[in-house]
Amino acid sequence: KILDRGPLPDFWRAPTDNDIGAWKSLGNAARKDPALDIFAWKTAGPGWKVTDVQLTRVDENAATITVEAALPRVGGALTVTYEIRGTGEVTVGSSYRPGAGPVAMMPRFGMELVASAGLNRFSWYGRGPAETYSDRAFERVGVYGSTVGREWVEYARPQENGNKADVRWVELTNAQRSGLRA
Repeated sequence: KILDRGPLPDFWRAPTDNDIGAWKSLGNAARKDPALDIFAWKTAGPGWKVTDVQLTRVDENAATITVEAALPRVGGALTVTYEIRGTGEVTVGSSYRPGAGPVAMMPRFGMELVASAGLNRFSWYGRGPAETYSDRAFERVGVYGSTVGREWVEYARPQENGNKADVRWVELTNAQRSGLRA
């Protein structure tokens, strides 16, 4: 078993100190104007409503599943595609189409994966080996390795943690080197 849950659409991340500071200046206005209330995105992913599912056979060894869904909490729609090959490889893609109404800035757009216990080693091709961010892109690009435990920082409040910028691929594996690559 590689995944406990997912991939599922995700539009949220925990607010950092910088976000909390910005919210203090926007908070009252955002409570009155839905175009400023970013908290609508917190439940947008879990609130998706599937409207259509299509299965297309590509060839004798591959198929594509396309899922169309509405996002009633923020408006708009989501398309998720799963390309499944006989080799066991699964490629997931997603796209968001905004609705007609006003909506606040989206904090994040991606897919949530919850990896199974034991997938605690990871390697990546990108900047490293230290934490990197868009404004801290001086680390060299290369192939690096670490563990989930070594990357964790016990911050008092949520912050970006162990971030890796400019990553081309990442692998999560167990002690036997079985796992997944994104």
